[in-house]
Amino acid sequence: MQPQVTLVAAADLGHGRGPRPFYKSAQWSADGTTVITSTSDNRIVSYVLPDDLLDPQQDGQLESNSLAASESDSDSDSDSDSESDSDGSNSGSSSTSSINCRHRRLVPQGRLCLPEPANALASAPYYSLALPWSQSVLVSCRDLPIHLYSLFPEEGDSSSSSSSSSVAHARPRPLASYPLIKTETEAYLAPNALLWPSPGTHFVAGTTNLLVLFDISRTANDPPLLRVPTIASTRHLRKGNGVGMRGTVAALSGSIGPGPGPGLVAAGTWTRWIGLYDLARAGGECVATWSVARASSRASSRADSQPGVDSIGGGGILQTLWSPCGRYLVVNERRSRGLLVYDVRGSGELLCCLTGRPAETNQRLSCDVYMSASAPNNSSVEGKVTDGSNNNGSSGFEVWAGTQNGTTVVWEGIGRCGGNIEPSWSWMAHSSAVSSTAMHASGSVIATCSGSWALPGDDDANETDDASGYTAVRTSPDTTLKLWTLA
Repeated sequence: MQPQVTLVAAADLGHGRGPRPFYKSAQWSADGTTVITSTSDNRIVSYVLPDDLLDPQQDGQLESNSLAASESDSDSDSDSDSESDSDGSNSGSSSTSSINCRHRRLVPQGRLCLPEPANALASAPYYSLALPWSQSVLVSCRDLPIHLYSLFPEEGDSSSSSSSSSVAHARPRPLASYPLIKTETEAYLAPNALLWPSPGTHFVAGTTNLLVLFDISRTANDPPLLRVPTIASTRHLRKGNGVGMRGTVAALSGSIGPGPGPGLVAAGTWTRWIGLYDLARAGGECVATWSVARASSRASSRADSQPGVDSIGGGGILQTLWSPCGRYLVVNERRSRGLLVYDVRGSGELLCCLTGRPAETNQRLSCDVYMSASAPNNSSVEGKVTDGSNNNGSSGFEVWAGTQNGTTVVWEGIGRCGGNIEPSWSWMAHSSAVSSTAMHASGSVIATCSGSWALPGDDDANETDDASGYTAVRTSPDTTLKLWTLA
């Protein structure tokens, strides 16, 4: 039976000068008390959730929460328009899900202004709300070292010398710097992916044809501990002669290992390649590399071919996700209509394709995984039970993902069946593209955020910027962060 989805809290960045900012990504802190977001106006905004988030709200409490939210951000306009159009009904295969319009207004407790757009960020795996020293985040920006910032900078921790500058727009000093420099040109390499696994003593960064391992405690401009080229040579005209994984690493994820550390690291590139690396071994051993572009041709050559895999498209890997059991690998691409699931530790082949997720856009639409609580009973599956199914009675795992039209879709029981798998159920979370879907560790709260750049319509063709003469840049009408609960 499909759970009931209820909106319990929401936040909006508000209006300011220029285009309305929107949320680019959202993730939970390690202790589950804070939602960390990145925005289109080069900020990292953190929301500490109240202890009584899931308690029923009274009318007086709702009014006071709304008033506090409006007073906390002076440049924020009325944001009722961004909530009214996104409290829709369920659009999945099951009955309609009721959405509660009575919700809290979240107030940001931390604002971090960056000098450049963030290519990647990773929060501390030891984050604790009770320990201020643990509340940090790694940020990668263009033409700069990797910086370690505090998520809640103090007023005196600003690099701006002007006393009249506001705290919201001040640039805080980084706590530490980790330079990644190209030897031949001495230029900074800006990683497009960061992985900061538990226990937090080391982190991994990915850039063009290179993986690097840093020691978080070595902050005196020390070089990385380990550099792992993803191709044999960059100096040769053939760039590795077909050996390895060529391209810019844009996705990193670590599986559950027997000891501390990320275990097996899955790296994905914009050129649609996947590489598995064991960085715990000397030199960083490459376990396997393959191209997801050839997944359909390999599937069609097998006797139990999976029709339709080649129709989902794809324009570069933006996210790799390990299943909670560490056996399966989910691949999320740009300009794609589905997700690919590989049985890495079992058959070593493509297991299934999660279809029914329109995401034909260059924007990053990230997803999340969670261990299933029960076996699926309403999913539409084309295929049969394969060798990749769980033999221990497990119900598989769930995949939660947003779409470009504002819907959030859920697949259940992944790992039990092969072929094409349609969403088990869905609901209309926003009226714009859902850039992030993040599941809380408890499995009862989901964070979604929305927003994107929008092309001006025909009615706006004559509206131009007075200074430049070009058409004004616009954003989508729904630019919100929402927290949902399942019942």
